[in-house]
Amino acid sequence: MTIEFEEWLLKYKPRKNRVSKESPYNGYMFDTHGHDIQFIRDSNIANEFIWTVVDCDNEEQYIIPGYHLVNRQGYFMTKIPWKDENLQVNLNEMITVGEAKYACIEFLEMLGIPEDKYEDLIHDFFSQKF
Repeated sequence: MTIEFEEWLLKYKPRKNRVSKESPYNGYMFDTHGHDIQFIRDSNIANEFIWTVVDCDNEEQYIIPGYHLVNRQGYFMTKIPWKDENLQVNLNEMITVGEAKYACIEFLEMLGIPEDKYEDLIHDFFSQKF
């Protein structure tokens, strides 16, 4: 079963990383080395409260239940234990085609490229069927 990150935050309530001052995911993720991983190992917390961020095919990332070593990018500790080891949390941000179009336009404007240089290209590209 796959759930979204926001749902996971509300349901499992991750603990803030108090070991490192700057930590990804709004201060919740623990790193895979140094003081962060030592804290995870020394905490004697049950595996059901630990989650691993893993890299997958096609540059996708998920949070999966438990302490894992393969393809790991970081760890979370939660206040609520997981019960289903087949659960995964989707970390892959998806946007609509319209949002992608406006992000492209915003980027080109930021680069200082005049609108008349890209207007037709953007229109033609985003008029295609995907």
